[in-house]
Amino acid sequence: MREAIARAEQAASNTGMNVGEVFREVTKNAGGGGGRPSEDVELTREAAYLVAMNGDPRKPEVAAAQAYFAARTMRAEEAEQEHDELPAWARSQIDTIRRVGKIEVEQTRQRERLDNVEHRLDGIEGNHGWYAALAYAKKAGLNTSMGATQALGKVASRICRERGIQPEKRSDARFGQVNLYPEEVLAEAARSMSSSA
Repeated sequence: MREAIARAEQAASNTGMNVGEVFREVTKNAGGGGGRPSEDVELTREAAYLVAMNGDPRKPEVAAAQAYFAARTMRAEEAEQEHDELPAWARSQIDTIRRVGKIEVEQTRQRERLDNVEHRLDGIEGNHGWYAALAYAKKAGLNTSMGATQALGKVASRICRERGIQPEKRSDARFGQVNLYPEEVLAEAARSMSSSA
């Protein structure tokens, strides 16, 4: 496999790609039993394509990857041809929708990165273990719809009142003022909601 990666890196270099960005060397720790860390390569989609094309097709995994990328390439070419056959006004509309979609996807990624930074900052600033209902739902893998997180917050507020705990308030750019609750209160609220459902 190292030979296929080396050939793929050469192909990437020859076509002007930044080899260090598309083939990232990473070190992985051995499993829970300890042991020596192993060297590995993290591939972007372009790098995976090049490795598959430079791999040994006698290996079933390589043959499957080559077939996958060939099928995806054919579909992309067909879609491009269909796009080119549309009237100019339709192509313009589709291109605009794609640009807006990419912007929205990037904005969502940025919001998620900011949320992660906020959670880390909360831990540094001493709020570790206190979460908004939405943040806890994401962390615990619960339903993150508006209705579900509002219901979780209501139950958590009731539990806090019963125990004399004052939820913290925090300003949020998207939701205005939000309550932060201790993690154990949110966990109890989630359990009580699931048992009553």
